[in-house]
Amino acid sequence: MKTLKALIGLAVVAGVVMFLVAVIPPYFNNYQFKDDVAQEARFANVSVPPKSDEDIRANLMRKAVEYGIPIKPEQIQITRSGSDVLVNIPYTVDVKFITGHTYRLQFNPGNSPAARQKNN
Repeated sequence: MKTLKALIGLAVVAGVVMFLVAVIPPYFNNYQFKDDVAQEARFANVSVPPKSDEDIRANLMRKAVEYGIPIKPEQIQITRSGSDVLVNIPYTVDVKFITGHTYRLQFNPGNSPAARQKNN
């Protein structure tokens, strides 16, 4: 009986570790990307000349590729409101497990009100 309990306990621990190994990298990549999005939006109008939407989009796409974030340029929504640049980038990551199950993670690393509401 002790052996069975030990095996079940070991299986549970292994399952939790496998889950964390699969799920943590997308969250970490999103965290890094969110920081880059905020920085890009914050300094878009400060640079001389101010960055165009296409410049911002190209810079964010480079960062997304660097972090392995699966987005397309048309997913990057840029809105200008006075001197503010608001960015909204909703995307999903499908995490596949050995068991065949897929877990869908939804992210929005933008700095727009919609992105902030999604991230809370």
